[in-house]
Amino acid sequence: MIAEYYPMEKRATALGIYSLGIRAGILFGFLADGWINQFLGWRTAFFVVGVPGLLLAPIVRLTVAEPPRGIAEGRDVSAELPSVFDTLAFLW
Repeated sequence: MIAEYYPMEKRATALGIYSLGIRAGILFGFLADGWINQFLGWRTAFFVVGVPGLLLAPIVRLTVAEPPRGIAEGRDVSAELPSVFDTLAFLW
């Protein structure tokens, strides 16, 4: 989706920010889980770190539209996709 939303010249920055988010999430998870586990227990720590993802998932699903594939490369997106049987026949 990042490749379809951003033009070629800004794609590396967008992917870098996305990759940084993964590391920041891990850092926050370790720090928050350790502190919460020490004072409230490991079950509460799992719950506190998991709930934001469960709340954010439906919001993202309802608000972010998936772009048609191939627009960033200038391909014709109106072409019909081959069926599963056509794909299996090609692979065979």
